[in-house]
Amino acid sequence: MNNYYKLFLLIFLSFNSNYGQNKTIYVNEKLELISEKEFYEKDNNIEFLYSQYSNDTLIIKTKAKRENKGILNESIRIRIKDYINNIEKNENKITDKDIIVINYYPGLDNCNKGAGNDFLINKYASYTRKIKKIKNVKQFYFYKDIGNTKKYGKKLIWFKDSYNLFEKLFFKIHYPCGSYVIIFPDNTFISYFGEYNIDVILERLKN
Repeated sequence: MNNYYKLFLLIFLSFNSNYGQNKTIYVNEKLELISEKEFYEKDNNIEFLYSQYSNDTLIIKTKAKRENKGILNESIRIRIKDYINNIEKNENKITDKDIIVINYYPGLDNCNKGAGNDFLINKYASYTRKIKKIKNVKQFYFYKDIGNTKKYGKKLIWFKDSYNLFEKLFFKIHYPCGSYVIIFPDNTFISYFGEYNIDVILERLKN
């Protein structure tokens, strides 16, 4: 079930009908409730993505911090490694010493619906070649819905996130264009939500 449908259901069942229709709630990138005041705070505004979703009873406004750092439980990293290594057509097997890079495509949206062009295709082809040359780095393209992934070039190898693992762990909201996460052998990670420059990933790995 989509994360937003889960949230709609949870909030709908949590409030009684006396609240009436079109109640507005505010959530962060973890789908945790935040206050209206926190939502509208403008400090470091450029660091956040704002979006809105609604149904017959709720308006959900999201304020998501674009860059997030954290530490994964060891069992989660093992689960991710085994999940990817067990994909039938994947020959790029992960070891315990590898950095894992996931470029994640959430499905079609206004940001990624356009046709591809030579510049974009060449940029992704170059990124794929360069990242393969970095020792102990394993990079993968995953999608939730295949949508318009062809715009990035026909030579990229895409895998379906069949069990919505990356959505559940990192990308709980449909962020425009796509997102990425870098997972290091010590279980630390950096995730970035929404449209991004893939050259930044290469810079992070080199540093």
